[in-house]
Amino acid sequence: MSKPVITIEAIVNKPIDQVWEMWTKPEHITKWCFASDDWHAPSSTSDFKVGGKLNTRMEAKDGSFGFDFWGIYNDIKPNEKVGVTMGDDRKWDTYFSVVDGGVKVIEEFEAENENPVEMQQEGWQMILNNFKNTQRVINMQTFKDIDSYISEQAVDVRDRLEQIRQVVKTSAPKAEEVISYGMPAFKYHGMLVYFAAFKNHIGFYALPSGNEAFQKELSVYKQGKGSIQFPLDKPIPLTLIKKIVKFRVKENIEKVGIKKQSKK
Repeated sequence: MSKPVITIEAIVNKPIDQVWEMWTKPEHITKWCFASDDWHAPSSTSDFKVGGKLNTRMEAKDGSFGFDFWGIYNDIKPNEKVGVTMGDDRKWDTYFSVVDGGVKVIEEFEAENENPVEMQQEGWQMILNNFKNTQRVINMQTFKDIDSYISEQAVDVRDRLEQIRQVVKTSAPKAEEVISYGMPAFKYHGMLVYFAAFKNHIGFYALPSGNEAFQKELSVYKQGKGSIQFPLDKPIPLTLIKKIVKFRVKENIEKVGIKKQSKK
C-alpha cells in the first residue's frame, strides 16, 4: 500500500545560492532543523553526494527525548532538488525554484504510521518556517502555554477547548501541560494527547493506539491514523475523552515499566 504524501512549502527571501547552502550544510542545519522552541538540533553531519548519509540529532531541550533523523541522498540537482530516502525507507524530496520574492521551497514526504498526518504536516511546516526565518523569528504564530493558545481562539471555541483541557487534567492529574507542534498537549511518561482548534472541528490526537482501542465509540467521527475530529456543531464527548486519556496514561506507564525491565 502506498504511503500518503504530504506537501509543504514556503518562500525564502534570500538568493538561491544562499538558500541551497543553508539547506545542505550541517553548520546551518543545526540552526533550524526542529519543530518548536522546546527542541533543538545539537549536531548534524552530511556526506553531501548521492549515496551519502545525512544525520541530524533532534532532542527536547529538557533531555526527555531525542532521536537521530537520518537518510541517504538519492538525488541531488544543485539549486533545484535534494532527494533523500529516510532511515525507515520513506521518500523525502525538496525542490527549489526562483520566484518573485525569493526562492520557493517545496517539500514532499511520505507520511509515517505512528502519528496523525495533520500533526506531521504541522510539525514539518514549523521546521520549514524555522528554515525560512534563520534568526528564529517564526512566521507561524506560537504560544507560550495552553492559556495563551485558548485565549487566541474564537469565543465559541474557547469553552470547548477548556472543557477538553479540564477533562484531561482530571483524568491524568500528574500530567504536564505543554505546547508541542504548536498545539496544546499533555505529557506523562511521554506524550499523552494533543488537541487543537480548526475551522469546523476540534482535532484530538490520542496516537493510533487511542483510536484503535475505542474504534467502536469513535466510529461516528471522522478520523485519521491517531486523529479524531469533533465537529463544532456537536457536543464534545467528554466521557469518551476521559476514557481515552485514562487508557493512554495506563499505556505510557506500561511502556515505562517494560523499558525498566529490559535494562535489568
